[in-house]
Amino acid sequence: MQLSAKYKDKLPKVKEPLGSYERFSYANGIGKISGQFPVDKYSNLVCGSINVNEIEKAKEASMLVALNIMAQIENIKKVLEVDTLLHIDCYVQSSMNDENLVKVIDEISLTLQDAFVDSAKHSRSLVIVSDLPLNAMMEVVTTFSYKI
Repeated sequence: MQLSAKYKDKLPKVKEPLGSYERFSYANGIGKISGQFPVDKYSNLVCGSINVNEIEKAKEASMLVALNIMAQIENIKKVLEVDTLLHIDCYVQSSMNDENLVKVIDEISLTLQDAFVDSAKHSRSLVIVSDLPLNAMMEVVTTFSYKI
């Protein structure tokens, strides 16, 4: 997977796990990246529930999540030859259930596809929850393949 040059300067520092787990794990050609939050390069976390009045803020949070996923992938490339994205599990804190949430999560998918061009097409799931750790607006778990 080759990261587009336009994203290289935008990547945040890779965050350490908040508990006793690894940032990523892998076996038999498949790997997973632990849940990524909408955290900016200054370590500010976007918090709260997505509501109809916060769709633009939620889209910005989606961009931050995508950048954190990219940073993790670039870090993983020091250990593995990452081949392609396979799936993203998106958990959003919200009480609404409409097409706006799909549009919010589309921001993550479209950004990753733009960043990694031919190797970022993926499936995904969207789960609406009432609470997330640290009151994060969203959390995304990423599954990828790597060359054995």
